[in-house]
Amino acid sequence: MLSCRTLYAHGTDLIVLHNQHRNIFRSIEIRAPYDDTGYMLDSLEEYVLGIAAYPEIGQYARTLTIAQDGVRKYMSLNNASDKRDAPRYTNPGLKWVRAQDEGRTDEARTRLMLEAVVESPWFKAAGVNTAAWIANVPQFQKLVEVDESDSDSDSDVSTLSDSFFDEAEMTEEAAEVAVTQLVVLLLSQLPRLETLIFRRKVDLSADPSIASDKVRDSQRVLELMVARIEDVGFSRETVGDDGDSTDASLNSLRACRHLKSPLNNLRELRTDI
Repeated sequence: MLSCRTLYAHGTDLIVLHNQHRNIFRSIEIRAPYDDTGYMLDSLEEYVLGIAAYPEIGQYARTLTIAQDGVRKYMSLNNASDKRDAPRYTNPGLKWVRAQDEGRTDEARTRLMLEAVVESPWFKAAGVNTAAWIANVPQFQKLVEVDESDSDSDSDVSTLSDSFFDEAEMTEEAAEVAVTQLVVLLLSQLPRLETLIFRRKVDLSADPSIASDKVRDSQRVLELMVARIEDVGFSRETVGDDGDSTDASLNSLRACRHLKSPLNNLRELRTDI
């Protein structure tokens, strides 16, 4: 018969790994310099792919902070590379996911991205046009070629040999669309999140009827996740809904009726913009 001591001895490595992940990922902070939204997008993408590769780390997250410093802060830093290397823009969690990504091929990254987006049960339930969604995220567009001419296709993607997207040409509006999309995707990967903190603007109105065309699919995903929260009254108050009803279609709700919302444990939403 195995004793508790024997079980503990055999599980020591797992316990060490569990404690390490709990300490590193309990509070996830994604922060960027005020003039470097590209770094914000890179960091969001790295976390999304990291959790796609190791879904267990998403289980540890209790707090998520999305922050971008104000214009007057850190003006003494000379260039974007200096800012990106500053300690406040890296943390143990980000270092860990980056370390796991070292040596990962573009093909492997593409598989993780497709798993996170195309195979997402929330994206499927919301009827997201995943080809168009991916086309709005430059970090993902670099990995796959999206046929935007076929608006009815939701998975017309294929691996690219070379990147064709110039991030420097990205408009502010396009960057904000990409940030919103990646934040919604990341939220779908954190099923035990309790506190959400924004120190930059992110459009999470959860109202597809007023969202711009490029973020409407992501807003629909968010709306479904809100609609599936078990404590409906609290959830709508938390995300700012009027509490009367949700616009989630009956078909979409039926498609995700077996799913538990990743926002089910969310109890606090803080903004400091």
